[in-house]
Amino acid sequence: MKRHGFSLCELLISLMILSVLSVLLVGVIPASVFGQKAAGQRLFAANWARAEVERMRVAGFDHLKDHELTPVTNNGTDFRAQVKVANAKDSTGSELDPSRAREVRITVEWKAAGGDVRSYTSRSTLVRQP
Repeated sequence: MKRHGFSLCELLISLMILSVLSVLLVGVIPASVFGQKAAGQRLFAANWARAEVERMRVAGFDHLKDHELTPVTNNGTDFRAQVKVANAKDSTGSELDPSRAREVRITVEWKAAGGDVRSYTSRSTLVRQP
């Protein structure tokens, strides 16, 4: 006798396996969405800091000074940044001539999900061209 279809036992086992997999996937999806948002926030902070360094480079060596950037909002997250200018150092830790090279450090901060404050710091050395 030929058998057509599946038995009730086979159907119940396949439904149980499917339900276990569904429960596991439902737990993974929110974590991946949270991770994607955090990566987007870090990317925005890095790009904002990079753009500010480029703006300062174009403005000229004589215009380097400490200041705060105007806060911005991106995708519902508020970002603020602070620029610090200091004497640059060489690879041995010795200070370079401040009239020739300066270190620019930009720290971007934002509140992540859960209220934790996250930050990204960009360090660049700007050199006066002869």
